Amino acid sequence: SHMTDMSMMHPEMNKPIIGVNFDYLKKKKNPDTADVYHWDFTAEVLSGNHRFELVSEGKANDDATDESLLQAIYRRGFSPFWDWQIGVQSTIEPFQQDSILFGVVGVMPYYIELDSYVLLADGAASWHVKLDYELLVTQNMQLMLDSETTFYAQNNAALLQGAGLSSMKNGVRLAFK
Repeated sequence: SHMTDMSMMHPEMNKPIIGVNFDYLKKKKNPDTADVYHWDFTAEVLSGNHRFELVSEGKANDDATDESLLQAIYRRGFSPFWDWQIGVQSTIEPFQQDSILFGVVGVMPYYIELDSYVLLADGAASWHVKLDYELLVTQNMQLMLDSETTFYAQNNAALLQGAGLSSMKNGVRLAFK
């Protein structure tokens, strides 16, 4: 049998798609101390089965940056709902650390989104798991659940971190569209 290359039939399928997403960009006014800024930004280029992402997230105030990280990631699909990912992450605050990142991203049954990756830096390893789920309450209302968990493979006295579960953040948002 003869397989047809869809990109030859539809040349527009090979054109890169560029996207920018601000998950949030907010400013909290505080009369007693400096204002606080939070951001979570993703820029991506998608071409066929390849995706390049630049991710920045953090928290800063008028005086200094409290938390900040930057990721550059290459993703390639290996099945209809799953991608391999490899890249680099630079944590700028609260301490400077550059890491190699690798893992998987995909959609599990019931449309639960998974982003799971390992970071390797200076002989230390950590595993990060992010889960997202959106529940359509009405046609215009969504309940969004998210969870982020971090595990460390060994103790790190310099960072005051022990092996095992390091942090867990859970969130619930209600959105009207």
